[in-house]
Amino acid sequence: MTTPRPNATSLIGGAFSANRRQTRDYESQHAASPILLSPGDVSGGYDASRLLLTTLGGKPRLITEKDLKAFQRNATALGKHFKGGITAQGIVDHSLPADRQRARREIHFAVPARDKGDEIIFATNAGPDSEVSRHFVTLKLEGFGAAVASPILPGKAADLLARGKVRIDCDCPHWRFVYRYIATVGRYNATIAEWGFPKITNPRLKGCACKHVLRVAVALNEGQVRSYIAKMVERSRQTVRRQAHVASEASALGVVEAQSHRKSPISLTPARSRTSGESRLRALARQVIEGNPSLSKASTAKAQASIGMLLGIGAISKKQANLLLQKIQK
Repeated sequence: MTTPRPNATSLIGGAFSANRRQTRDYESQHAASPILLSPGDVSGGYDASRLLLTTLGGKPRLITEKDLKAFQRNATALGKHFKGGITAQGIVDHSLPADRQRARREIHFAVPARDKGDEIIFATNAGPDSEVSRHFVTLKLEGFGAAVASPILPGKAADLLARGKVRIDCDCPHWRFVYRYIATVGRYNATIAEWGFPKITNPRLKGCACKHVLRVAVALNEGQVRSYIAKMVERSRQTVRRQAHVASEASALGVVEAQSHRKSPISLTPARSRTSGESRLRALARQVIEGNPSLSKASTAKAQASIGMLLGIGAISKKQANLLLQKIQK
């Protein structure tokens, strides 16, 4: 069955004002909610007379003291698991099979609509049962400042940024009520922090991303989106003041056309590769150095800048960066 191609305007038209309006609505609803389970509640301050429910165990029932201890254990384990930021591949690897399946079947387009500094707002089509026609995913590129300051070409900087760590957010209900808490505790949320424990929607804290976020994670591997990021780097290098840039319908249509004719896979990292971390990026850093045994002053500065950028986007550790820098100075 052929996927209906949306008009570029339907995806990116009025993206900024629509996204801002939805954020305001959510914040006001959130502030007025009487059923949130706060960190203070989870750590022992919960008043049983509030009669809040949980689905821990499979069926809705009243929260007990035992449940609160389970919630606390789950949140503590989650905090140790994520250390701030997440890679696009990490989003896929930590997601639930059901969310990956929905992303493959239902979300066909993820188009950059607006950017400012290190932030991109993507517009995606909504699922078949949604009450709206589109959703907005906010993505922040970790290490963007380091990429802008680096002397490497914008295209290479875009490749590194797309493979590096990001922070994310989505305006869909599934993200808000199931995954935003996980993103907050895991320190990979891009905008609003959520401290209300998902006692009904996700008490075991499983998964990490909705279908719209998954589609954006896949889009980071696509050439058109990498080119968009490269232009962001170029624009930021040309101006000190980072002004908002709204994508044109022509550029959005180019992404839509490409995504209409190509199905990007949502593939897990092979088990063997997961243990190697960002080996490809580390190999790139080694190439910069080892490929030039007698580095000139200019080449040394370029190598140091490249290592600094890799460190900035989380591709290598501080220890690895120091080892590489020692090689340059020998």
